[in-house]
Amino acid sequence: MNEKSLGEKIATAEVYKSNISLLEQQEEFLKSALDDFMAAKETLKNYSNSENGDDILVPVGGNTFIFAKVSDSKKVLRGVGNELVLEQNMETALERITAHIEEIGDSMQKVSSKVVDLQRKHHALSAEIQKEYAQFEQGAQG
Repeated sequence: MNEKSLGEKIATAEVYKSNISLLEQQEEFLKSALDDFMAAKETLKNYSNSENGDDILVPVGGNTFIFAKVSDSKKVLRGVGNELVLEQNMETALERITAHIEEIGDSMQKVSSKVVDLQRKHHALSAEIQKEYAQFEQGAQG
């Protein structure tokens, strides 16, 4: 064991720590996206049970709602990226949102698994570093 080896292990531990932080940020982003899609799904389900002409409250985010009147409870406008919007029937829109929810859930599981794995590696490497540092200090004093 030498000082260079110990330094390399410390650098690796820092990389693990940085990667854990980045993955935890991804987890937060995915959780936010999941919450958004779940809210959209619930809103569409409630909207689809309305009749044309019904007065409803529509969530616009931030726990804020607007009053609206149902004009066509069977059609949905969905953003598909790059400022493009598609008109879809309610069933298709709900299927797509459900698919997105499942994809996000799968991604969350993968990211969570990576976090656990890196935390395990970081913990093991940290213990190894502490042991080697103690041995290095004893050697330097002796």
